[in-house]
Amino acid sequence: MTTAESSSSSAELLLFQVADGAVTGDASQEVTEAFAADLQGLRHFARRIGACLDLGEPWHAGFREEDYTLLWACQTEGTGDADPVAGGTIESRVPYFELIEHLTSAES
Repeated sequence: MTTAESSSSSAELLLFQVADGAVTGDASQEVTEAFAADLQGLRHFARRIGACLDLGEPWHAGFREEDYTLLWACQTEGTGDADPVAGGTIESRVPYFELIEHLTSAES
């Protein structure tokens, strides 16, 4: 990912896959479980907002802090809990559009 590499050469992009409710990734079990918890919380919050605004189910959500970015996105048209999701975290502030493009591209 270009921005992540240029923003912070020491920041590592950690990728996660969610299928049938199970979260996997190349990170440690602790980091993977933390991502799963963040995903669950963000998905719940996005669903509540979507329901209030009559927007339907969310297909992505994320947050950015000064030194951390997390984003997840559905990989198919399905947005249910059992549908496939790609996610990523990086200890750097990166633009959402680049991270979501990376997560939803055929390469990831």
